[in-house]
Amino acid sequence: MGASQHEGLLAGSKATVPRSADFGASAEPCYARSTAKRAGGVLEIHHKPKLWADWREFAKEIGAVVIGVLLALAGQQIVETVSWRHNTADAEAAIRRELAVDLSYAAEQQALGVCANRYIDVLQRAVATNRPDIIAALYRLGPPTHPHPWRIDTWTAALSAQTPDHMAPGRVQAYSLAARFVNSEETQQWELVDLYSEAMAGRFGRLTEPSVANDELKTADRLRANEARRADITQSFLDSSRRSLRLLPSADRAAEFRKVVQDCETKLQSVPVA
Repeated sequence: MGASQHEGLLAGSKATVPRSADFGASAEPCYARSTAKRAGGVLEIHHKPKLWADWREFAKEIGAVVIGVLLALAGQQIVETVSWRHNTADAEAAIRRELAVDLSYAAEQQALGVCANRYIDVLQRAVATNRPDIIAALYRLGPPTHPHPWRIDTWTAALSAQTPDHMAPGRVQAYSLAARFVNSEETQQWELVDLYSEAMAGRFGRLTEPSVANDELKTADRLRANEARRADITQSFLDSSRRSLRLLPSADRAAEFRKVVQDCETKLQSVPVA
């Protein structure tokens, strides 16, 4: 090979640095581009950036968000707990006030038990001796029971508001039992009122008829059985409320109830003896 040819090859083999226009724009927008000037052209250097500038900063931001959410939830829970605590306390106070009145009714009925049984004794003797006049006298006195508006509306309202869900289980059981006693007392009260009214049919006479006298004596027996059952319910109601709820009859109407009992005894003494 000649010298001129050799020089031509060397000249053709010299590396040339292309200009930026020769490369064209990068197809990857996430790439950063920097340029450095060199003799004969511009050298482009592409850097692939990090996905996150700093993992520690990212962790801090996530942690701050999580802590913020937890604090918000905890704050909401505290507010709800305090609110329910106040609502439960108010509901219990209302329930206890109403139960105290019901217990007063129960105490009165318990005190009237002696007079009621004496009343039934007089009724049975009047039927057995054919004395409709004595039954008429008992009718004028009225039954030895004093009907009351037994109520446990506050407990019913508390159940509707789901307040018992925030009470201690023992308290819920005690209030529920007291409510059943109140309902039973009311049921027994009206059954006794109906039986006393039925027993007064003997005042119209006809006691000499065996069937009429027999029906009257059966009614008297049912009266005594119902009085005994009510006495058991009343005693259980008083004992359970005192033991489980530390609740006693209200003293607001104690004088009134004592007078009812005294009046029953006084009136019964005025009835003619069979």
